[in-house]
Amino acid sequence: AVRILLNGIFVVVFAGIAMGMTGFIVKSFVIDGGGVIEDGQLTVVVRDFVWSRQFFSILIVGFISILFHLKSATLASNLSGALDGPGAAAAVVTAGMMAAGGAKAASLIGARALGGAAANAGKKGLSAAADRASDIVKNWGKKGSSTP
Repeated sequence: AVRILLNGIFVVVFAGIAMGMTGFIVKSFVIDGGGVIEDGQLTVVVRDFVWSRQFFSILIVGFISILFHLKSATLASNLSGALDGPGAAAAVVTAGMMAAGGAKAASLIGARALGGAAANAGKKGLSAAADRASDIVKNWGKKGSSTP
C-alpha cells in the first residue's frame, strides 16, 4: 500500500517537474530570448514568427514535454516498485479523497465547537447593541448627551 501511495506522489512530482521545465524553456525562448512577447503583446509579425527558429524550438520542447508527462507515471512506478495501472491510480485517488474528507471533517468539528461560542458571543453582542441603540433613542436631542 505504501508503494502505491509513493507511486502516486512521484507521478505528481515528476509531472510538475516536466511542466515547470516546459514553462521555463518556453519563457526563455519567447520572452527572454528574442523579445517576441513584451508586456503581453506580440512584437513580431506572426508570419515571420511561425517560420522562425524560436517557433520550431517551442514545438520541439512541446513534444518533449508531452513525452515527459506521459513517461512520468512509468518513471514513478520504476522508482517506487509499484505497478503502474488503473488499480494503483484508483487507490491513490481513494487515499487522497479520504485525506480530504478527514481534513474537512476535522475542520467542521472545530467549526461547530467554535460556532457555539461564537453564537453565545453574538447574542451578547446583539443585546449590547440593542441596549446602546435604545439609549441613543432615549437621549436624542437632550443637552449634554453624546448622541447627535
